[in-house]
Amino acid sequence: MQHVLIIGATGFTGRYVLDELSRSGRYDISLFVRDPAKLSFLPTASGRRVHYGTIEDIKALTAALRGVEILVCTASLGFGHAPNLLQACHDASVQRTIFFSTTAIFTRLNPPSKKLRLAAETAIQASGLDYTILRPTMIYGARGDRNIFRLIRYIDRMPIIVIPGRGHNLLQPVFVKDLAMAVRQILAEPSTIGKCYTLSGRDVIPFGDLVRYLASALERRRMYLHIPICLATAPLSVLNACGLRTPIKVEQILRLQEDKTFSFDEAANDFGYAPSSLAEVLQAEVAEYLGDTGRA
Repeated sequence: MQHVLIIGATGFTGRYVLDELSRSGRYDISLFVRDPAKLSFLPTASGRRVHYGTIEDIKALTAALRGVEILVCTASLGFGHAPNLLQACHDASVQRTIFFSTTAIFTRLNPPSKKLRLAAETAIQASGLDYTILRPTMIYGARGDRNIFRLIRYIDRMPIIVIPGRGHNLLQPVFVKDLAMAVRQILAEPSTIGKCYTLSGRDVIPFGDLVRYLASALERRRMYLHIPICLATAPLSVLNACGLRTPIKVEQILRLQEDKTFSFDEAANDFGYAPSSLAEVLQAEVAEYLGDTGRA
């Protein structure tokens, strides 16, 4: 068995990666965890070796990587931690690595995280490691996702649904379990070393159509209020400038106006990536939500 260390296993995507690699039976898995309390949410973490620390602590990171053959890092590259990760891999003689980036690096906007992620990808590609970089689109598909599950809850609770702009922008969300399976497939395919893969969903849908689809699945009749982007962002800009936190950020609204569609052909050709049906996953996610609310 190869020894794998997963960083970010207590996060949304990381939990599914842990489960997929565990079920394969091919890997001896260790975890690098910041918050011990979150281990209780990981049934597949039982009996695992767990190292505690933060990515900022390079000594703890290097110690966790000693004896490891493969690093799978599902933690965001948008916080400037890439230098520590790469240095720890070199110090611990870990060669094979998988890093999660995002298709958000292709946005026309210029948030601070974009610069950090691009710098991280550049550093990884120049590191001399046997890397693979994954760039998922918007991740969804189960309780706890911060995208569509949150949208389902909003649509269920609000009689009037505010849609910034016309709602014609295209989305191509990716099922979290497809990402987890991609990690397993990539580790089994040496030709994926030194590659960057865009991992999008199978289907494309306009944002406005997604909202209406979910309302129908919830059996909720809703009014839809389309408002100009300037009216949607102006109040948030003022609140954020005053230091107040808001449920949605200006950047997120502006990003909603961009088409976020990407080809996954290279991943399909190289390791057989075959994403799931959007409609089927959405139906299952709505059913899970209704089960949580006692309405299933």
